[in-house]
Amino acid sequence: MRIAILLWVLSACFVNAKDTTVINAGVGGNSTRNLLKRVERDVLAKKPDVVVMMVGTNDALNSGNSVPIKEYEKNVKSLVKQFAKSGSKVVLMTIPPCIDELLLSRHKAEFFVDQSPTDRIADVNAVVEKIGKSGKIQVVDVHVLLEKGGAGDEKSSLLRNVANSRSKDGVHPTSEGYDVIARGVYEALKTAKWQDVGTIVCFGDSITYGSSMKGAGTADADADTYPAKLARLLNGK
Repeated sequence: MRIAILLWVLSACFVNAKDTTVINAGVGGNSTRNLLKRVERDVLAKKPDVVVMMVGTNDALNSGNSVPIKEYEKNVKSLVKQFAKSGSKVVLMTIPPCIDELLLSRHKAEFFVDQSPTDRIADVNAVVEKIGKSGKIQVVDVHVLLEKGGAGDEKSSLLRNVANSRSKDGVHPTSEGYDVIARGVYEALKTAKWQDVGTIVCFGDSITYGSSMKGAGTADADADTYPAKLARLLNGK
């Protein structure tokens, strides 16, 4: 009798188990200004349990869509406040390193006369850490994770370069780099005990979108974006 009851309970738990839905809300070229314009449609309307946000690469490095660091901080605070007000939990991420020489081959050098790409990235990440600390928000240090894994011009680099992708990119991660990001977010969710929630929205720019990756812009089962890899980790697939 006891065995039968136990089997019934286990069966009920299995039947009621639900996968976590992960939504890829990344858009290429976006800065915090762009995220503020679409936050209602792409995040709040989805009523997510958790919002995972990485933004700042364009704010810092894109000469055509850059945002001053003080405005960047104000914008991130506004976004975080909106998430919290809607009832969503929040995970922030620092932005990845870049390969300066490749970035400078694709963007106007004069934009970086006063401050190098690496220094601009450091300023953005200092703001992310500050907001995380002051708001007691989970922060995944993607910058450190990718640097430790290798972010140079070698073939094994976790950033796309000539050796590993025949591309003068230097900014976007490789598939292996997205593995590292997804694992970092997964561990943060586990630490916070948020890994069993119903819906997670990954909000950001082309790095969240997954530029040049299979299934870019999605969290589909066979995609190589970090939201897709995160979904597989969360759902054991």
